[in-house]
Amino acid sequence: MTPGLRATMDENLKQDLWLPPSLVTIEFDAGARLMETHSMEHGRRFPEGAGVRTANWVRLSSVLMVLVAIGCRTKAVAEFHADGTSATQSEWEKRDSWQRPAEVMDALGVRRGSAVADVGAGDGYFSFHLASRVGAQGKVYAEDISESQVEKIRERAKKEDLSQIETILGTEDDPKLPKGTLDAILIVLTYHEMQNYDAMLSRMIRALKPGGLLAVIDDEGEPNQTRSSAAQDHKVPKELVRADAARNNIRFVREEKGFEANPNSHLFFLIFEKPKR
Repeated sequence: MTPGLRATMDENLKQDLWLPPSLVTIEFDAGARLMETHSMEHGRRFPEGAGVRTANWVRLSSVLMVLVAIGCRTKAVAEFHADGTSATQSEWEKRDSWQRPAEVMDALGVRRGSAVADVGAGDGYFSFHLASRVGAQGKVYAEDISESQVEKIRERAKKEDLSQIETILGTEDDPKLPKGTLDAILIVLTYHEMQNYDAMLSRMIRALKPGGLLAVIDDEGEPNQTRSSAAQDHKVPKELVRADAARNNIRFVREEKGFEANPNSHLFFLIFEKPKR
């Protein structure tokens, strides 16, 4: 097979696939050599007419490779919208409309200079809102047990020069927060995942200053539903959260207005306070 074989899509195929010009022509030198070597290794010669079939095979391969290229390009383009905003930014803006982050921070008394923690930070939605509120004089501990999530938050915080964000890779029974330093701790859509909830509560309470606040926002399970049954639906009955808090000597203060993430989901918003003495 002659080196430098080039497979060129015909005009009808271009139109059917709507391909950009840069993707229409593809080099197949390596593919040609691979086919030739493969045949020689197996002691076979191409029978008469094989050249046509080989060309067709290469042509089909070209189509497949172009489709892969299109898929990769589409994925890359899908990460940004027409206005230049990232998909994550767009999702966060939509979430702002129902999650009301400013109201959440107001309810916890978060202000410039506050020291707070976002336990189960995930993609950092609340961590970055908190960082904006507390400013450079404050501190935000973004904790998660997922190393990849923690790394994403760390990279973005570095990129945006948000030195007030400190990431923490916690464990299932210890968020590893600094003792007695926090004005508030926020746990959003994470409490229902905690299997070692007593250990987690104990260590979070230890991290709060006297009078510090702990907020739990989560998907509400049915009253009297067992913890394990609700957890299967990624929910937790708020009565269980209050019972856990009482058992760990942190006082229930109030229930704030909840959130409607979708027609089938209601998120409660409970606030607890560490004893001042």
